[in-house]
Amino acid sequence: MSPDTTVPPPALAETDPAPESEKMRVVDSVLAATSRIASIAAGTGIFILMLLTVTDGIQRTLFGRGIPGSVEITEVFLVILVFAGMLGAEVTDSHISTSIVTDQLPARARRGARLIGTTISFLGASLFAYASAAPALRSVAIQEVEFGLIRIPIYPAKIFIFLGFVLLAVAILCGILRQILDLRHDPDGTASSEEGVPATAFAATGGPFDGAPEMATSPDATQPAAQHNEKVLHHEY
Repeated sequence: MSPDTTVPPPALAETDPAPESEKMRVVDSVLAATSRIASIAAGTGIFILMLLTVTDGIQRTLFGRGIPGSVEITEVFLVILVFAGMLGAEVTDSHISTSIVTDQLPARARRGARLIGTTISFLGASLFAYASAAPALRSVAIQEVEFGLIRIPIYPAKIFIFLGFVLLAVAILCGILRQILDLRHDPDGTASSEEGVPATAFAATGGPFDGAPEMATSPDATQPAAQHNEKVLHHEY
């Protein structure tokens, strides 16, 4: 071997994202874009509903009568707003949840319980989507309206109920697939500081904890460093 020849360092573990992770990122991008559109529609609806309510109140105060059909319009808009916002709440993890019980479980059991709960949520959302499909189609077919001072179409609200549950079920299913991929990368849940975050996500920084020692790259020091990091991770859990 010539003196100018440089010996390459030992190869590190492969950190390139798996094809499944790349596909999940594409799906997440699509869901995020759809969520933004739905959130914009919901926000616009809230603004319109606010203008309707204020105008109706002013008109009642000044002229003794409100806007005809304002109550029926409000009912339809409220349904649309609620179900248009469900996807955004799921994508941003804004649904109300509590972890009083799961926080007491070991890391592996906690992740398993979360996967079971998410699966039950998916089955529930799918069941509601299936149950709301036929009423929505029937309402569109007959151009269903609500009779009051004026005739207000209510089939748009039923369409949003169906679409809201469908998008919610899709978002929950993506969450299930993401959790399964994380379990494949880290079955014991000991190589990441957060649920659902693979250990490879922190490979470039040496670990998710402040002050944690970097993972050793020397062949002689790899095993002691790995044992020390595992102890730190178990302590954090």
